[in-house]
Amino acid sequence: MVRIVRIFVAVTLLVLAFPAPAAAVGEVQIEGTVMGQHGPPDFSAPDCPPGSEWRFPSAGSGHLSPFGTVDYSLTQCTRSGTEPASALSDGTITFTFAKGDTLIIAQKMSSQLVGPPDGPPEGFTMEATWTVVEGTGRFLDATGSGALDGAGDIPGGEALFGLPDGLAQFNFTGTLSTQPIVTGMVLVDAKTDQDVGPLVDGAVVDLGATPQFNIRVETAPGTVGSVGFAVLDSDKQPVRFRLDGQPRENFAPYAAGGDWPVGNYLPMTLGPGTYTLQATAYSGGSLTGAAGPSYELMFTVAKRFTADLVGEIAFEFGTPAHMARCGEEPAGPLVLTNSSGTASDIGVVQATWAQCAIGATGGFVSQETTMEAANGDQLFLAADNADGDIPYEVTVVGGTGRFVGATGSAQVTFVAVPQFLPVEVCEPSPTNPCLDVTAPWPWSGTLEGIIAY
Repeated sequence: MVRIVRIFVAVTLLVLAFPAPAAAVGEVQIEGTVMGQHGPPDFSAPDCPPGSEWRFPSAGSGHLSPFGTVDYSLTQCTRSGTEPASALSDGTITFTFAKGDTLIIAQKMSSQLVGPPDGPPEGFTMEATWTVVEGTGRFLDATGSGALDGAGDIPGGEALFGLPDGLAQFNFTGTLSTQPIVTGMVLVDAKTDQDVGPLVDGAVVDLGATPQFNIRVETAPGTVGSVGFAVLDSDKQPVRFRLDGQPRENFAPYAAGGDWPVGNYLPMTLGPGTYTLQATAYSGGSLTGAAGPSYELMFTVAKRFTADLVGEIAFEFGTPAHMARCGEEPAGPLVLTNSSGTASDIGVVQATWAQCAIGATGGFVSQETTMEAANGDQLFLAADNADGDIPYEVTVVGGTGRFVGATGSAQVTFVAVPQFLPVEVCEPSPTNPCLDVTAPWPWSGTLEGIIAY
């Protein structure tokens, strides 16, 4: 009976030490770790050299510095004409990065089982060389080469056709030569000059936590000739984003908002809204020489949003509004709340809430909320809370006036005071709540979150 073995493989990419004091433009030293799982062998040996006995695939994910998170897939083949079949040789590793760029390297590897002469194998060792085959996006013209070595264990001394059942580690050394590229972006507190953290696509910059911010670009290699920037608004129109109006940096740190003196980050001049930051690295100063591909990242600048409201709840059964909103056979009443209070950055507001109650958990669906400012501008929110959670999250879905296109979210906490039927013999219980839905219920609520408009 053929036994199919799955192998977990950890691949570690280590920095190769070179005598040169600094990398030349375009030359990058790489390091990182990816982990994955080998699948069962494919004896049809697709994508393998003639004479290979079988192919062994693997896939996983990890981090490859300085390029960030990465998925990988590995195709490994048996070496043509070898005995035993444990001798692995030609293989191809495809790295796919967060922005969709790919880098393909080919390796030629030999392996050997190790253990006592008269007993089962206890592990294996391997040596190989690797070279870059091709790339896309930022790695379109990449070249590079290096060597790898590795070792692993074989728990219980079991193996399938020489492939060990256990953990393995591969150590890569080498260099990668690319066009100058942007590898990522970091949010910086421009007041303290401290990093807040990596900025990812779709991130929210909270002006409540970081009222003065800048964005630093990371490059490969770490020193390039210059970096050019552009910022587009939600309508894809260019906007001014730095105090000096100069959309480039010739020296590290490459800060979109600029820095002066060096390392003293200046605040970017962006108010609340959704933006796309574009950055391009060049081999020469002042945006000259070879240019890498543009790196784009969308982010939202938002304000802290809070509101305190009081009001009362009313219920509707069988009305046209109830049927239209909650369906022909609604599970619960239409719940309407009228409230008023104050909201940060808005002032006095009138707020109306409408939702369809479901079940006996206090849950609801299709909640629509309108907050109206004193000048008539309206802010719209929406939520579903089928489980009746408190707090629950509402999403900002636009508005009128200054709130057109508004986005954001908030946590809602509320207290409703049920009213009971004035019948002495009726004592509230889970099966007989004695609730009076003909009388208004006092209600109070708070919202806390972020908003951009």
